[in-house]
Amino acid sequence: MTPFRPFAALWQHRYLIRQLAVREIATRYKGTILGFAWPFLGPLVMLAVYTVVFGYILKVRWAATGEHGMVTFVARLYCGLLVFQVFQESLSKASTLIISVPNYVKKVIFPLDILPVVILLAALFHGLVGGAMLWGLYAVAGTSVPCWTVVYLPFVWLPLVLWALGLSWFVSALGVFIRDMHHVVGLALQVLFFATPIFYPLDVVPERIAVFLRLNPLAGIVVNSRRILVLGQAPDWTTLLTGCAFGFAVLVLGHAVFMRLRKAFSDVV
Repeated sequence: MTPFRPFAALWQHRYLIRQLAVREIATRYKGTILGFAWPFLGPLVMLAVYTVVFGYILKVRWAATGEHGMVTFVARLYCGLLVFQVFQESLSKASTLIISVPNYVKKVIFPLDILPVVILLAALFHGLVGGAMLWGLYAVAGTSVPCWTVVYLPFVWLPLVLWALGLSWFVSALGVFIRDMHHVVGLALQVLFFATPIFYPLDVVPERIAVFLRLNPLAGIVVNSRRILVLGQAPDWTTLLTGCAFGFAVLVLGHAVFMRLRKAFSDVV
């Protein structure tokens, strides 16, 4: 279990990863009438629904800061959902990823460890497209756009990439032997959704509960995403570096587990 072995493997197969990621994105919209308009239309509809439901019907406000701006509230909510959807798309597909491609396992010499990377890249593509819709919201509302802080986005989402990829390797390997993993992951993601500060700020949660919510790796990513995309502030570097450190450990461990169990895949699939 060497720390940089996963990165060496990914660099070795970088061209194949790029081709498969492009195919994964293109296949999703192949044969549809609107084609590549769907990656933009989906987030746009979501943004409109959140604005109407939470901004006008429920009239929810961000109680911790006393903000009553509908645009600000919807932007905060949308940032949290973007982070969670990238994580959810990677993990939910990982549980059945290897067993869904038996030909790669049995008949072809194929680097199976790049498949979770391909799924993650497709999820990141849709997440970035959804993030671009925030600027559309700001433009329609006539609100000032936090432009310069967007340069922090690769750093803020780095822990998200590390956690999602490490757990995807782990889940995809176990999913070959434990067919209940799909249901377990689905249930765990539902719990994680409400344990992530998407619809609420951590400041309003009682401290005895907030202590456990802060252990959620997505909590710091959501908070920092709001800081750079909504508030126009630099990220909290302590939270960011801590998330990267633990995410790197999960990445290395997940890849080691995947490569250790990979030898038995063909006996089970």
